[in-house]
Amino acid sequence: MRTDAEIRRDVESELQWDPSIDDRKIGVIVNGRVVTLTGEVDHYQGKCAAEDITKRVRGVRAIANDIQVKIPVSGIRTDTEIAEAAANALRWNFSLADTQVQPSLRMDGSLSAERLLSGFNEIQR
Repeated sequence: MRTDAEIRRDVESELQWDPSIDDRKIGVIVNGRVVTLTGEVDHYQGKCAAEDITKRVRGVRAIANDIQVKIPVSGIRTDTEIAEAAANALRWNFSLADTQVQPSLRMDGSLSAERLLSGFNEIQR
């Protein structure tokens, strides 16, 4: 039988390596092979993803998902968060998977995407 410490280590490791969530804001408590997830995420999908990831770990007897969903205040995001979201959206878009697209956030608040055309030395905007 696996120990609580082993289960906790494995859950934290799985959360760390899954790109769908930010593991830095999620806590893991294990007692009697029952895993309690705590902390906060920015969207409901992150809460569900953390639980699904935990289900994959061998030895987990039950899961208590106490993660809170904290939606950002009326759409206010930092420039870094906007740039990360744009880069992720482009990376996850199947039709753009094999292209080199780079988002760029400008000082005026506008967002642009540049794509290097294969075989050309020019940038398409």
